[in-house]
Amino acid sequence: MKHAKPFALGKLWLPLWGIIFLFSSCAHINSSHHFAYAPSAINAPFLKEKNQLRLSGNITMGEGDEHNSNSFSNYGKHLRAAYAISDHFGVTAAYATSKERDTYNPSFPELSKTIAYRRSSGEISAGYFTAVNKKKKLYLECYGGYGPGRNRITESYEYPGTANATGGFFDNNYHLIYIQPAIVLHHENLLQMGISLRTTMIKFGTASTNYREDVLRDSDVKLYGLNKEPYIFFQPTLSFRIPLSKRGKLNLNLEATRSFPLSGKNIYTRENILLLGLTYSPLSRK
Repeated sequence: MKHAKPFALGKLWLPLWGIIFLFSSCAHINSSHHFAYAPSAINAPFLKEKNQLRLSGNITMGEGDEHNSNSFSNYGKHLRAAYAISDHFGVTAAYATSKERDTYNPSFPELSKTIAYRRSSGEISAGYFTAVNKKKKLYLECYGGYGPGRNRITESYEYPGTANATGGFFDNNYHLIYIQPAIVLHHENLLQMGISLRTTMIKFGTASTNYREDVLRDSDVKLYGLNKEPYIFFQPTLSFRIPLSKRGKLNLNLEATRSFPLSGKNIYTRENILLLGLTYSPLSRK
């Protein structure tokens, strides 16, 4: 009578290593970047005549970190106004606020954490606009403005008792100035479309934080010494306003902005922002 041979445990190693490799290739330990700056949507006035008033309420959608599953996972609000004090000069004001949240490494309890951001900013500007063709359909405008802003970054671990770090916070203020030339096509019955080429210079203030200096200098953080030099960004924007009423007083806003760093040391910044909202022009003649 033949007896079955005992199963060799060594034969299990090959499939076990295959399973381990499969899971390790699916679950990565991701770097957690700290974003020092996120652009707000611009205020594109699109004024063309004296006493014209534009009031606008919008929501914004910003990108998350590259390791997040949702490309545009951060949201905000953007309120703005513009008024033409003459047939060629206008003034604007805007306020923006946003909440951002990036989650990292949910598959690793000891490393799972969230970095949350609260940002707010305000802007005022003045500028010049003029028609460049006889039919007054094509306009050039250029505005210069100033605004203060604030950032608050809060890092927290899901299971702080098992983590090697306890997270932290980083708060700072900033001031910005900008110049914003644009070319705008006005077709009241169809749409208004503009391309704005904004250049923004930002100067950060002294931060309040409980991060150690070595953490601030870390390659995934890069928040050390933000206040030591200004940062310049080029921020082109494509804007559409589609009339929702016969006289063009109510319009749907659609905008996309991209932010490119031009100067300053290498830090983490958001790059893209989308805007959707409504503009009302109660004093419009058309």
